[in-house]
Amino acid sequence: MVHQFDHRAASVATNEENLHNAALSADSTPAELADPAFFPTPQYWVRSSDIAEGDRWSFAFRDIARSTDERTAIGTIIPTVAAGNTLPLVTGLSADSAVLYAAHFSSFALDFTARQKNQSTHLNWYIVEQLPTVPPDAYAHAFGTTTAEALVKDHVLRLTYTANDMAPFARDMGYDGAPFPWDEDQRRQLRARLDALYFHLYGITDEADIRYILSTFPIVERKDRAAWGGVFLTVELIIWYFRALAAGDTETLAPEAVLLRQAGRVA
Repeated sequence: MVHQFDHRAASVATNEENLHNAALSADSTPAELADPAFFPTPQYWVRSSDIAEGDRWSFAFRDIARSTDERTAIGTIIPTVAAGNTLPLVTGLSADSAVLYAAHFSSFALDFTARQKNQSTHLNWYIVEQLPTVPPDAYAHAFGTTTAEALVKDHVLRLTYTANDMAPFARDMGYDGAPFPWDEDQRRQLRARLDALYFHLYGITDEADIRYILSTFPIVERKDRAAWGGVFLTVELIIWYFRALAAGDTETLAPEAVLLRQAGRVA
């Protein structure tokens, strides 16, 4: 399962009897993700003194990626830590900048382009550098009484600050509370609103185009239809939020039960 925005989504499972490939990544369980004290144990360690000092936040993205995977562009905010060569980093970021990197990179709108450009098993830097990005001034776009920037920062904080080790990040964002509980239902709604927001910022305003873009993620669709009675719920949520944002509504939650009934009748 792809958990965009969460740095704890994968852990390392080691089988010392496997001489060829002893360490493999494994999905963190829902129980582990719900535990704010949980942190995946790495395979290797380095001295903290060997890590360059600087701003404490980095944006990390997964280098191993194929256009046939569930998602191609997968990234998250991480503290300043040592990282291997298949976890490229954008370093020296303030918390505010890291938030915009994470939201933008994790959007379906950008991922659609990444899938067109990536023809190998690596999302190399020269590919990432070619991806079309939303200009900074676009975040001043108003949705109702708030701006795109404010909405993005609020939602990414809620999606990212689910563990104690990210408390300094929350403080840098001006939030002094406890980690947000891991809630799959809430996370689905927050991600859908963010994706709808980025379709607006990219100027993709035809709902038929949005549906086509999302149809190019067949594993996401297959998992949705298996979980939601044949309905591609991700599409329905994003379209609903796309319309809500256009109307200036940034507060109302999409009525999933209604969308499932309506989409089920159409299907």
